[in-house]
Amino acid sequence: MLGHWSTRLSALCLVLFAGFAVAFLTGPTTRASTAQGRSLGIVLPWSSSYVSQLDAFSQQIGRSPGIVGSYRDWTIPLIDAPTMDAVISRGATPQITWEPWDSTKGSTDPSFALSTIANGSHDAYIRASAQASAAYGKPFQLRFAPEMNGSWAPWEGSINGNTPALYIAAWQHVVSLFRTAGATNVTWVWSPNNGPTSTIAAYYPGDSWVDIMGIDGYNWGTADVWQSFTQVFGASYDVVTALNPTKPVLICETASTELGGDKASWITSAYLNEIPGRFPRVGGVIWFNVDKEQDWRVDSSASALAAYQTVAASSLWSAPSSTPTTTIDSTSTATTTTSTEVNLAIPTVSVTSYGRMSVTLGWQAIAQATGYTVQTAIDPNFSSPSDLNVSKTAATVTGLHPATSYWFRVRATTGPSDSGWSAPVSVTTTGKPRK
Repeated sequence: MLGHWSTRLSALCLVLFAGFAVAFLTGPTTRASTAQGRSLGIVLPWSSSYVSQLDAFSQQIGRSPGIVGSYRDWTIPLIDAPTMDAVISRGATPQITWEPWDSTKGSTDPSFALSTIANGSHDAYIRASAQASAAYGKPFQLRFAPEMNGSWAPWEGSINGNTPALYIAAWQHVVSLFRTAGATNVTWVWSPNNGPTSTIAAYYPGDSWVDIMGIDGYNWGTADVWQSFTQVFGASYDVVTALNPTKPVLICETASTELGGDKASWITSAYLNEIPGRFPRVGGVIWFNVDKEQDWRVDSSASALAAYQTVAASSLWSAPSSTPTTTIDSTSTATTTTSTEVNLAIPTVSVTSYGRMSVTLGWQAIAQATGYTVQTAIDPNFSSPSDLNVSKTAATVTGLHPATSYWFRVRATTGPSDSGWSAPVSVTTTGKPRK
């Protein structure tokens, strides 16, 4: 399922992903660490007053999302700085789904066949996009050419002579141009469709070319067959996680219809039971909150909205917003505020670049935070960590060993108060091992 509407609009459509961000960047999660690190995300339909729409949604569900994504085709500039800045100012990480096509010309337009990307025919546009990304400087996720194992867009399998080998060549060509331009603030999200699972692995560009492993999938209900979250994603999750044992996993698009089952129960089961138990490496879920082929919206019914609000309030899905604590005088009906307890949101961390002896991380700004602690360890349990305190939303950890796997996590602080730790991210430094 694509972004599904024209991306000629110069403003962004919305996707949220609270918190894998990697830039979420949600790192790879374990059963022990995911409880405080999973992120909520959302796709909202485009509106000329989209920022107000985002704020209204946040108020509706009781919290701000952590990742806001957008759909952009290749007829418009990749970077819309004012919109992305609005997302970042609300404590979220932008995620751009970058679809190589002219959405007005249909799914078989040969001018966007994978071969034309790999052979350099679009290099002028790609280079300009890479340079604009580098100039923008702030971390964001880039979900390039998703659902490549599908058959409904010019870059996907079985269309325009496309093959897995051409997809990998196109992906690596685009990423290389961004790296050459110095766009280290970009986190690359590879996102196949949940089916067919038999071809997913063939499209994987390789560990050094992918930061986050995503999956798209929907419960279509009576339009197909009612499926639980596990039935939608179980097989594809197993394929994707087998490709790399530590990279973070993100559900980049999902939703459930009301038709054919209980949507509220589907939401509750997916977020509070199935993901924590069956999908330990899923660090975030982006809900496609649009009334399109189906009414996917979380408020398609009062019961569905209530279920999603319960998820948003759960500690399994990051920290709640800051709230004042109050005391009630037993001799009076007046309520007075005695103190303000700051519950900081949890950062979502990504690896933006790495080398032989250093790793650079980035994360979204956290409202009310005065600084951040970066923790480094050589094991996912952080048994013997080292800490680095910084004031910005990026840090370079130096003095590392070549060809060594490291784990990183970040928390925000106000001084007396700290957020929970982010979901960890892992990377192996380059070079030969030290003797």
